[in-house]
Amino acid sequence: MEQNEQNEQNDHLDILIHKFKDKIATHPELAKLWVHYLTIKQARLKSVIEQAEQTLQMFETTDDIPTHTIALVYLMERYTNETTNA
Repeated sequence: MEQNEQNEQNDHLDILIHKFKDKIATHPELAKLWVHYLTIKQARLKSVIEQAEQTLQMFETTDDIPTHTIALVYLMERYTNETTNA
């Protein structure tokens, strides 16, 4: 994703958040819910973009790995998250 596209998406989320904040007086519950939801999504998007950029940097110094290794890492991560969140 290009920087310009990132900025546009972030700007769009900011605009939506602002519009929902403007509706808090008339629709407090739904507006607050949407503000909270979009704020979380915005933070998650930022995190995903940072992870993608780090991965692209890592490509410069690391060899590719086989698909079965990727699957194993994914399963280990999923198992770890399930056991620590239980």
